[in-house]
Amino acid sequence: MKPIVVVGGGVAGLAACWWLRARRIPHLMIHAAAAPGGRFGTIRSADWTADPWTPFVLKSDRTIFAIAREFGLDTELATIQDAILTMSDSGPQRSAPGDYRQARVCLRNGMDTLFAEAAKELEIHGNVTVDGVRWSDGAFVLRDAATGHSVRHPVSRRTIGAGGVVLAVDGPSALRIARNSALLEPAVDQLAAIEYAPEVVALFKVPRMDPGFYALERHASPDLKWIGFEERKVPSRVGTEWSLMVVHAGETMSAELLDAEEGAVLERLFDAARKRVPDLPLGWNEAKLVRSGRSRARNPCGDLQDDRMTNPAGAPVALAGDFIEGDRAEDAARSGARAAALVVQRTKTGGVA
Repeated sequence: MKPIVVVGGGVAGLAACWWLRARRIPHLMIHAAAAPGGRFGTIRSADWTADPWTPFVLKSDRTIFAIAREFGLDTELATIQDAILTMSDSGPQRSAPGDYRQARVCLRNGMDTLFAEAAKELEIHGNVTVDGVRWSDGAFVLRDAATGHSVRHPVSRRTIGAGGVVLAVDGPSALRIARNSALLEPAVDQLAAIEYAPEVVALFKVPRMDPGFYALERHASPDLKWIGFEERKVPSRVGTEWSLMVVHAGETMSAELLDAEEGAVLERLFDAARKRVPDLPLGWNEAKLVRSGRSRARNPCGDLQDDRMTNPAGAPVALAGDFIEGDRAEDAARSGARAAALVVQRTKTGGVA
């Protein structure tokens, strides 16, 4: 049986491999970077560890933590939403009881451990950027963007032939691959119609702040989308005299700051946070910055898994990622598992003529 090839080593790709592995279906991950990682870009400094994207992981999420258990991870969670205040123009507002049912969490040792442990169990072909898929001699063949030739196995050096393909890449990469693949020509227009929102996130180490958490999401502004303080968010950090402040810029400010000098970006975001939190100190001890110009789809396109999105219709190729169903990590994970299931189903119902 030819393996199912999963292109992409982010959350969606990991979930696709997890689904295939659980059913003992041969599979291979091909990833553009040296190691898988995706949106869980854990940041480590001298005495703290931070997951800037953890606002997208909820305690009620099932797929993410099922994957963690599958790969033997300690799934004890660090809750990063202890004391909750919702910020509004009139100041902090106490949370409603229901807010606590949506507690945000992260793995105690950092979300990147999810990929580190999975990489020990999966067959991963790294440092290869795929930019096209075609059908040849009874198998799918993928094109290596660097060489222009078919992707080869790193050990045998034989061309990799796939029985099905899950494209678990980001939206712009999916569009590039679709434009270079006659099989995915029907999906090009819908992929091209997806718009992406920029996002700038800064992490500041500041003197301890109480209460432990502020949220702005329901009262997001063009300047700030989310801001939080949590001294217990980072279990590897020693001492309790510091808090880690995470500031998500709003869409307008993010667009303005994408290409700005780092020091200016940090000053701008810190000043914006001080306007919301008057007792914030005048400066910080340490800071990190994360910028992404295509981090979140404004208009996810859930019907990209329709049979008509491949040519011929129903070919065992499917797309996965946060541009399919929603911008949360759990959405990406679910799309990866569903894409894997869809590809396997299509291999059983005829494949490519």
